[in-house]
Amino acid sequence: MARPLKDARRRVLVFPADDNAEVRGRQGRLAQARCPVSRTAPEERAALYQHSLDTTASFPDIVRRLLLRLREDAGRFDPATLISLLRAASRTEPDELYIMLVNELWWRLEDSDEKQATIGLMVQLCSTWPHIMRMDLDRHLLVAPGVLGSG
Repeated sequence: MARPLKDARRRVLVFPADDNAEVRGRQGRLAQARCPVSRTAPEERAALYQHSLDTTASFPDIVRRLLLRLREDAGRFDPATLISLLRAASRTEPDELYIMLVNELWWRLEDSDEKQATIGLMVQLCSTWPHIMRMDLDRHLLVAPGVLGSG
């Protein structure tokens, strides 16, 4: 995986594209992922993630890099923000990393409303991407009301 380069002028990280990747930006061989830098407030960081996920949905490699970064930052966000960001990331087909993020979110939830919101996300995902039922989804989330019946 390419190392991100800081671009302080635009407060983004720039990921050099792999030589054989299909991702090509307007900047030539660089695929830019607007990824928050470390000193931003959680609200600003969440807005940057949201914008990045909204604008890069058709580039799975960039979305994956954003999800890797989001996994590192997940503890900084409240569950509702994480659910919103995961919902935005679900425009690209979810993979094992995505399911890992959902599982990690599920494990940290204590509030029943937050659990219900996560179940709602999974119901939506299962209706769009039925194969995720066969992925390594947490068994407690998998048997939550509505999840199994949706796929």
